[in-house]
Amino acid sequence: MKKTATLVTLLLLFQISFAQQSRFSKTYYDNITSFTANCMARSFDGGLIVCGLYNYESAVMKIDSLGAMQWANKIGFGSNESFNSVIRTTDSCYVMAGKILNSGSGTLDIYIAKIDQAGNLLWSKTIYQTDHQEALSIQQTFDGGFIITGYSSYLTAPNSKIVVLKLDLYGAVEWNNLYQGGNNSNYGASVKQTPDSGYAFVGYVENYPPYDGNGILCKLSQTGTVEWANKYNLTIPTQAMGNDLVVADDGIYSYYSTPGEFILVKTDFNGIDNWRETIGGLSFGSLCINCPSPKMKLLPDGNLIFATGTLNFAQPSAVVNIDSAGNYNWSQYLYNSVHDVEQADDHGFFFLGNGPLIGVRATSILNPHVGIIKSDSLGNADLCTTPNGAIGVNFGNTTQGALVLTTTSYVGNSLLISPNVTPFVLSEQVSCVDFSGGIDEGSANSIKLFPNPSSSSLNVQLQGMSGNVDLKIVDVLGQIVFVNKYNLSTGNEIKIDHAFAKGVYSVMVNSDDKKILSKFIVQ
Repeated sequence: MKKTATLVTLLLLFQISFAQQSRFSKTYYDNITSFTANCMARSFDGGLIVCGLYNYESAVMKIDSLGAMQWANKIGFGSNESFNSVIRTTDSCYVMAGKILNSGSGTLDIYIAKIDQAGNLLWSKTIYQTDHQEALSIQQTFDGGFIITGYSSYLTAPNSKIVVLKLDLYGAVEWNNLYQGGNNSNYGASVKQTPDSGYAFVGYVENYPPYDGNGILCKLSQTGTVEWANKYNLTIPTQAMGNDLVVADDGIYSYYSTPGEFILVKTDFNGIDNWRETIGGLSFGSLCINCPSPKMKLLPDGNLIFATGTLNFAQPSAVVNIDSAGNYNWSQYLYNSVHDVEQADDHGFFFLGNGPLIGVRATSILNPHVGIIKSDSLGNADLCTTPNGAIGVNFGNTTQGALVLTTTSYVGNSLLISPNVTPFVLSEQVSCVDFSGGIDEGSANSIKLFPNPSSSSLNVQLQGMSGNVDLKIVDVLGQIVFVNKYNLSTGNEIKIDHAFAKGVYSVMVNSDDKKILSKFIVQ
């Protein structure tokens, strides 16, 4: 009886905790300049640290658990900079890595900066050599130092080599290696430490001619010696890019993008595949070769969640949740180009993306804006997410092969720098980041949609239009869900009775002399 009561109590507490999951969808933007978010990490108070670039200057922003912006700082010199990766450190601070312009040589240098919880700069360093270098991933190591991967680019073949470098606690270089597996392009996307104090990284190698591009997974010793390397692609020759990896107790999970499908691999620490799968049914993919890749995370329940990103700005991206054997759990479309995900304290998720995806925004035609969506434990949010149902999981259509990597040791130069720290403020609003259309959005006095949010019917009230009009309603995938012609000679209000699925829709109204676009939401 006592055991039963205890179990009931635990179940009630579990249900209460999930019932209290907060949800929001917010956009952060500047109408004058641009802000692009590349990465995020959980803050120590349950919110987020978001990093990227603000007007070509490396920047970091802090929000609380409900999405309210608390502070934002530019940390740099104002030209060709960005933060691409951010982590929490064991001393309750944050470290970011990316790139910065060397004003003396005109080359790009690897850039590392450490801040406290209030955003104050503690130290910053550049790692430089004669060529362009950029960090795309950083992780703190068991000894309190840091491991970094990215690329070094050149004017002659190969166009780039993979960079992996080890820093101590204070950012001093312990070793710095360049790796090459293709005669054309080589990039490192993400690096993690393994239980034996070695390292594993994913990335991309390319040969040309003939063209051959592969995602790669490589294991290094504690000192950077290559122990093994695998390459992955599809059976139909195409390009695959290594995005991210996570290290578990029993092996390595790695994640790769192709043009329309995603490859997931579970490998033991000797480089032997436990399983390989592709996930299709998502009509988009991210092939971000030399920029921050979409991320994958290992959750406390043993499941994996990853963001797909997108380079097709006419379509949303997605998050996908799978179990440790690669089986599909759930997925959500997101109405932005999402490329990072973090689990919240209440078991929900934070999704980080950029927009606009489609067309322009009336108040900010050229400048990107940041979207942060807080969902429940199944990826549902108040706005900006749509369950897309089970997606295709295809076993065994990937190829795997051994890869030979050549290694060049180059310590490089380390320089302590003192960049400017300048606060800035972003505007906030509750919205998605996709603002559809190639035309201006309708103003409040030209079109009114009500009720909005809607459930079953929609009233469209038009001003400044007469005669015959074409009305079209499209979903976030650009698919037409409703179309009709109307004559406004008898009035300026149109009532539409149609069963719309949950989501965000665009209403496009065309007449001979005017075009109007607006949005409505179905909950």
